[in-house]
Amino acid sequence: MCLNVKRHSKTLNLSREERVALQTLKDDTSIIIKPADKGGAIVVMDMETYRGEALSQLQDTTHYRILGGDPTNDLKQMIDNLLKISEEAGIITNRLKNFLQVDNPIIPVFYLLPKIHKNLQRPPGRPIVAGMSSVFQPIAVMLDTVLNPIVVCTKSYVKDTTDFINKLNEIELNTKDVFLCTMDVSSLYTSIPHDQGIEVITAAMADLGLPGGVVDLLLQLLGWILKRNYFLFEGKFYEQSQGTSMGSNVAPAYANLYMAHFEDNFVYNNQEFWPLILMWLRYIDDLFFVWQGTEESLKLFVDHLNSRIPTIKFTLEYDRNQIHFLDVTVRLQDGKFSTDIYRKPTDRITYLNPHSFHPPSTIKGLPYSQMLRTRRIVSEDDKFEERAEEMMTHFESRGYGTDMLETAREKVKDGPEVKTMGGGTSNDGL
Repeated sequence: MCLNVKRHSKTLNLSREERVALQTLKDDTSIIIKPADKGGAIVVMDMETYRGEALSQLQDTTHYRILGGDPTNDLKQMIDNLLKISEEAGIITNRLKNFLQVDNPIIPVFYLLPKIHKNLQRPPGRPIVAGMSSVFQPIAVMLDTVLNPIVVCTKSYVKDTTDFINKLNEIELNTKDVFLCTMDVSSLYTSIPHDQGIEVITAAMADLGLPGGVVDLLLQLLGWILKRNYFLFEGKFYEQSQGTSMGSNVAPAYANLYMAHFEDNFVYNNQEFWPLILMWLRYIDDLFFVWQGTEESLKLFVDHLNSRIPTIKFTLEYDRNQIHFLDVTVRLQDGKFSTDIYRKPTDRITYLNPHSFHPPSTIKGLPYSQMLRTRRIVSEDDKFEERAEEMMTHFESRGYGTDMLETAREKVKDGPEVKTMGGGTSNDGL
């Protein structure tokens, strides 16, 4: 049998000048290039500034400690032994054991994402531990799968922007005299005390109805992920003493459940402040709520929250008329909400280049998906037209054709019904 295999010629989508420039940047050891923490920007930083920020964080002995060497082999043996015993006891299957074991684990590495939305000149860094294919990675995946069904049932849970807007639709304000408020928890992931976090997860797992042996195994594995979490930076091995690392698959679910426990204890059951809250929503460490008390009582409430657990601190923003939450601007006028797209000033709006080697369907679908997202967020028709024009300008600056963009906009207007603020739908040409 003769197979006729079509060979595709190799095509470069960078010019010679661009390739030379890219190599020059790669060879320059005085700088480091990282994606921004938010907003899609590419950040070129002085290497010594970057190192200084990283070492400043790692020298915080409440969060990290230096190890004497590479613990990978010891951890692998410890995990393999526990999984072997668990399989023999009938707690896990052979298939699950094989999934959780990593034959040739990669050492996790530490790096920072510059928070240019906080400070453009000397941005603080968000610590990330890249743990893909590490000894703990498949365990974190399994734990995330177990915990997520609990997370989505917590009272304040917000899945994404669409879910947030849908929940806004559910509230009816009988008064105009309220504050729109947002809070964020400072460095939540690295601020959760290990023992408290494990206690929270232990209580949460009680609702799953799992056999005792399975729960004990899951909690032991979680304890190792938290207390033996290690990584490499500039030739030195570190262990994280508090919190969980961003980069671990289980980190969002773990942080979510910890915050849900915090809310149960210090928000919902507070007889002084809870009656003043008309709506309370949370996306991991970002909170949105509507306050019908005085400005003074609002500040007392935040002081109350900040005094509960030494490592958990909240930063408050509030306004009578509008507030930003996630990628949404929420406005309040005459007791009614409206919503608009919010972008941080450092957002670069870097849409995918249409000459990228992505499938044509991806290139064609991107303008439509972004138009649809805009229609879902922007509640007022005239404001949507304004945002659509802005979006078309940004896409055109990236090289997208006008016809493709017009088609996407008309498809959003004339296509399936799109839910908008106020509980209604729109498919009438907007």
